[in-house]
Amino acid sequence: MNAQDTASVYNGSTAKNTIKFKEIRSICPEKNSDFIVILDPAHGYDVPGKRSPDARFQEWKWSREIIRLISDRFDSLGISYALDNDSDAEIGLKNRVRNTNKISQDYHYNRAIFISVHANASGMGTEWLNAGGFSIYTSRGHTPADVYAGIIYDEFKKTFPELKTREDYSDGDTDFEANFRVLLCRVAAVLIGTMFQDNREDVEIMLSEEFKTRYAEMITNAVIAIISLGVP
Repeated sequence: MNAQDTASVYNGSTAKNTIKFKEIRSICPEKNSDFIVILDPAHGYDVPGKRSPDARFQEWKWSREIIRLISDRFDSLGISYALDNDSDAEIGLKNRVRNTNKISQDYHYNRAIFISVHANASGMGTEWLNAGGFSIYTSRGHTPADVYAGIIYDEFKKTFPELKTREDYSDGDTDFEANFRVLLCRVAAVLIGTMFQDNREDVEIMLSEEFKTRYAEMITNAVIAIISLGVP
């Protein structure tokens, strides 16, 4: 995770201002035909760091693997979704926000959720450290994103009761609040700091195929619960 903006760059010949995304219209019975999930992959291969000290775990690659698994589940359920960046390169945080706002405007912004899939870190990626566990972030203040983050947090606890979680109860809920640029889009937005890429045990867990599968199922179940709430 990084609150700083990065350079706007696309891989290959994609134009700078092009918005490319995949959307599947919903046929799911959970009243989601007019609701869209915007998936945000972490960083890009061209962003320095963002990996484990031994480089086995690379956040950009792992995040896209998770999003592909989620997308497969959304396809099978008919859940509408889009990617704010379908490139392996970093397009810049401003472009991610702009793309998200563009995609969600047809859903009047209130029938959408932005989910950014990240790993966390407590250092600069050069050494193994001890911080660990799952956490989730929203922007500052009370918004529908706080409710959505709570649903994802509860689903994680239910799916992975054996794993550590990190909470911030200072404002009465479990999510952390931070003005990360991608959380300042016009839709309810959450950023998931799955676990820590500079913690040996967390890295082994995140690289496990079993964890990836269960994790994608967890997010899908949380999204179905969020959609069932209706318009906030």
